[in-house]
Amino acid sequence: MFGRFLDIALGFACSKWVKVRGSSMMPMLQEGAWVRVDRLAYRKSMPRRFDVVLIEHPHRVGFWEVKRVVGLPGERIEIVDGVLLIDGAGVQDVDAVRDASSYKWQLGEGQYVVLGDNRLHSTDSRAFGHVQARHIVGRVVLRQ
Repeated sequence: MFGRFLDIALGFACSKWVKVRGSSMMPMLQEGAWVRVDRLAYRKSMPRRFDVVLIEHPHRVGFWEVKRVVGLPGERIEIVDGVLLIDGAGVQDVDAVRDASSYKWQLGEGQYVVLGDNRLHSTDSRAFGHVQARHIVGRVVLRQ
């Protein structure tokens, strides 16, 4: 019983509640929604493709954003006419609102590409480039 209590207490202590501002993750996350972020999610594992994460903006200290991981370390990521390509192969993307622009990233160790689901109204890796693993605060695990 004490072990279960300790697990619950640690879960809350290692969580962060964040209120979503803006429309970059619509339709999944609406403006004003609250999400719980597991800050320990990536202590023993790496972010996976399509995880929804809280990042600290790479050029604005203390500014956090919720985004979706699409590119992993070592991959070549391209968006061509709105289609996501990983190492040259098309990938079934989430039901994201796409733009018709084209982008390219060659990721090194500890580098990720993150995008908003509402690509027409999202500031993400297309604007600020890849993010380092240290900028990923945690994984969104619960939404209200």
